[in-house]
Amino acid sequence: MGRPIVAAPAKRPASGTIGSALWEVSAVPAAGSTADDACTSVAAVAANNIVERDRHSMPKRFVPLRLRPWTVVVAFALLLAALVPSTVLAQRGTSGAPGLHGQGSGSTRGAWLVHFRSDIDSNEAGQVVAEAGATELGELDELDTEVVSVPTHGGLNILWRLAKDPRVEKVEPDGVAQATLTPNDPHWDRAWGERKVRAPEAWNVSTGNSKTIIAIVDTGVDPRQPDLRGRVLRGWDFQNNDANPRDDNGHGTAVAGVASAAANDGVGIAGMCWNCRILPVKVLNANGSGSHSNIAAGIIYAVKHGADVINLSLAGPYPATVISDAVRFALRRGVVVVAAAGNEGSKRKSYPAAYDGVISVAATNGSDRLYSWSNRGSWVDLAAPGCAFTGKPRSSWSWWCGTSFATPMVAGTVALIKSVRPSMSRVAIERLLKQTSVGVRGISNGRINAGRALGRVAPAASPSP
Repeated sequence: MGRPIVAAPAKRPASGTIGSALWEVSAVPAAGSTADDACTSVAAVAANNIVERDRHSMPKRFVPLRLRPWTVVVAFALLLAALVPSTVLAQRGTSGAPGLHGQGSGSTRGAWLVHFRSDIDSNEAGQVVAEAGATELGELDELDTEVVSVPTHGGLNILWRLAKDPRVEKVEPDGVAQATLTPNDPHWDRAWGERKVRAPEAWNVSTGNSKTIIAIVDTGVDPRQPDLRGRVLRGWDFQNNDANPRDDNGHGTAVAGVASAAANDGVGIAGMCWNCRILPVKVLNANGSGSHSNIAAGIIYAVKHGADVINLSLAGPYPATVISDAVRFALRRGVVVVAAAGNEGSKRKSYPAAYDGVISVAATNGSDRLYSWSNRGSWVDLAAPGCAFTGKPRSSWSWWCGTSFATPMVAGTVALIKSVRPSMSRVAIERLLKQTSVGVRGISNGRINAGRALGRVAPAASPSP
């Protein structure tokens, strides 16, 4: 009880140390009438000719139009003259809508694609669709494909009938593709870690929700940092017992940047969860050290103040009952706890990362190999890129390396998942991260793949009513 937690730097790069005692924060700063008008006029003449042709079937009150033979010849000549330029214009894309031919689903969500055999013409295909009970939205004749919608009630039966029809080759949902979302932040070119975990694909699904809270239990967070400004909540300083969790070290602010720096604002960097809010909980002092009781108190505070995920970028070689109990307090309340594996390059367990239920995180390089200084072993759950160009207090940015900076990349991904699926359990989230990870030698699972994980929880399109 009460033995200090001390910030210890990673092994690369070496620009000085923060300390190396029992516990550690795992980091280092590193005009007129047209051909179409003529067409319209001739169409009226053609319509009157239809009336003339069908006069015997009309009631006597209708007076048929009487046309002399020469007028018919002139009418057809005008029609022919009008159609030629109109056709040319259509080929240039200036004519009206083509009806269903060549059309997709438009703005309809949840459409389906029915692929027919190549020997089935569009008329027969349309008949198959109608008889099954589906609504035709468009026709891609060149691809032998009908775009259809089905009602919510009975929709599966309709799709089943279509799929079983021998004239149909395949039925599949009309999926959605999006432009890849890439931030415009000036330091995005340095964000190799975010690109490695396919963060832009994750951001196509969500860039976070302001209702999602990431607790940074660390050295404090500077709310004046441009990438965090306006999203840092009121927190607590357990070192000085006040409501001003000022970061007098820089580590906590840098960690917060990796997890949740704002993006597309033309400033700084892009964090994992752009819109999530940060709850700063200061438990470590200016040297990066803090007592077990402060850390435990900070975890409890984070839980009671609405944290969805708690980031613990600190580590030590010995377990502590008070911290273990605080972690269990958080886990029982459904809060996801993510912790750094440590920076000794050892297989020896570090805490709190090694506690049951905590997602422990190692650090990988650009080749998906563990950094030599990263802890490892079967007790380590996941890995993430371990070096990040991130924000420091005030308005500056620099490179930081360590498992401390792999951890908030995982925590930020958790926050993205919670933003999409708020009710998803911590166990299900951990399972998802593991199932979608990319294998890494030396740990039990692999390096996180945020794009793949968010793809699994993306809202599915449903059939149109």
